[in-house]
Amino acid sequence: MFFCFKRFIFLLIFIPQIIHAQNIAQAVIRMEVTSINEIGCDGEESILLIVYDAFSGHHPTPAYTATTTYALTTNEINKCITVQIDNPMPPFTMLKVAAEAPIGAISAGKVVLTNVAVDLVTNIQPVAQSGLILDYEFTASEDAGPIPLFQRIVTYTLTTEP
Repeated sequence: MFFCFKRFIFLLIFIPQIIHAQNIAQAVIRMEVTSINEIGCDGEESILLIVYDAFSGHHPTPAYTATTTYALTTNEINKCITVQIDNPMPPFTMLKVAAEAPIGAISAGKVVLTNVAVDLVTNIQPVAQSGLILDYEFTASEDAGPIPLFQRIVTYTLTTEP
């Protein structure tokens, strides 16, 4: 009888643990979503703008292009796009850009580009959108005279609004 009692105790102690161990498994999965803030211009291309025409008695005709697009992805709130060029423009010339705003954001319209960053698009909330239009306008007054070919690097920065 004592032997049977020991076997019964053994079964009561060890069998439930064996059965329990076979029915449940646990794993700790750690996850994180980091800040995503990406902006890119279509093809990172070079654009040629030439002021070459004017009507008699009128200022030179501005050069336009609207063939460039940009894309934007962010998972954060209250972002903005600032824009600036690497060097000042020659005297009596001006480069402007306007950006189509992603859904829910606000475009500043045409902004004059300088080597100091200015807000181009504000109130950007979490979004992933591409094919957004960038319109450039280059103007030169008659006082600019002929200017040899030059370039400016336009930098777009996705940042947090102040």
